[in-house]
Amino acid sequence: MTKSMIGRARWRALVPIAVLLTATGCVVQGNPIPDYGDPAELPVGAYSVEPLAAPAGDVEHGRVLESARMADAIVDPVEVDPGLQFAANTYGVTPLPTPGKVRMLLAEPVRAVLEREGMVAGCASNGADRDFGSKRPGVGAAQVLTVIALRFPDAAAAARAARDIDAVDAAVSTENAALSITEYPGAYAHWRPGVPSMAATVADGVFVVTLLIGHTAADTVAMTTLARKTFDAQLPRLREFEPTPVDRLSALPLDPEGMIGRMVPPAPGRWLYPAVVSSTGARTAGWDARIMSVGLVFGRRGAQLWGNRSTVFDEVELIAVNVLNTLYRYPSAVVARRAFLFASQRDAAGTGARIVDAPNDIPDIHCVEDQSRTGDTPRFTCRVQHGRYYAIVVSREEPAVLEKAAAQYGLLINSV
Repeated sequence: MTKSMIGRARWRALVPIAVLLTATGCVVQGNPIPDYGDPAELPVGAYSVEPLAAPAGDVEHGRVLESARMADAIVDPVEVDPGLQFAANTYGVTPLPTPGKVRMLLAEPVRAVLEREGMVAGCASNGADRDFGSKRPGVGAAQVLTVIALRFPDAAAAARAARDIDAVDAAVSTENAALSITEYPGAYAHWRPGVPSMAATVADGVFVVTLLIGHTAADTVAMTTLARKTFDAQLPRLREFEPTPVDRLSALPLDPEGMIGRMVPPAPGRWLYPAVVSSTGARTAGWDARIMSVGLVFGRRGAQLWGNRSTVFDEVELIAVNVLNTLYRYPSAVVARRAFLFASQRDAAGTGARIVDAPNDIPDIHCVEDQSRTGDTPRFTCRVQHGRYYAIVVSREEPAVLEKAAAQYGLLINSV
């Protein structure tokens, strides 16, 4: 038997005792116990296989968590127009906890309005009718819709914010002209005549909804119709949402479902606090801003949006995100295993793929190097599955990704 075969045998779950003894004519009742080995023997380097305890939160982190909660209340553009089935940005859902993050999607002067009116939290979704891959659609290249929902302390603040968001954005160019949406007389909208894009904003209770709409032709009827349909879908969703009282934001738990504690931390022993980070300062009506989530957990709806409507996410219950490192929880181990095997086989068949031996030859870990990747993009990916959890860890270096994968496997074993 080869070393690899010995390793795989050591980590393979035990065959049920009843089945073995049936072959010899005897049956012993009882529940078989899988043998996953000793997590303490995993080659984890400086990482631990013991889950970290979640620390207490504060208002700053509470705003990030509340913004992630709003993913359950944000409309998916494909619900408004089935053709908007592709991502118009890096991720299909973007928590927006501060005015500074919102300005990545709107004009820079809008930031002062949001700060003045005490913006509490926010979230955005996006969709396009064409798949641009890693590129971002330019104005006129596709039909594009970005939906931004922002929360304010009260209805009066929201009303003032909606009015001034439109005003300062329209003032960026003297060529901008007002538009009206007949069904929403309280909404504000503008466009630059001849340019196939527009913005529309409306207040509803403590919320403000701002839309960024792009079209392939300078067709104001088509664009204002899309705005009306989006408001029709979005406003009822927000009315059903139960916002966390402002004075309770600091009490929001950092890890109520134990998902973050099950993830490999960014550094040994360091808790993964919730945050939203950007990797670019570019702004083209929000369609080329790259804003990424860290230390956040999305429910079923948020996971679908985050995964850009991929069918892989159809059965996901929860997803914990640390940029490209992710942890999925499925309703059962069978479903999690299916997702793990599908992704692993896809990786192995990829162009430039090189299979990397898993730590201790564990069959529940599949690692690959994408040799076609260049620059700062991580070349190494390991997929880890245990029970109803399936995780992805990435790194630019092979030794680092193997340690993370081993630690991730140990964490999942010890978190049951």
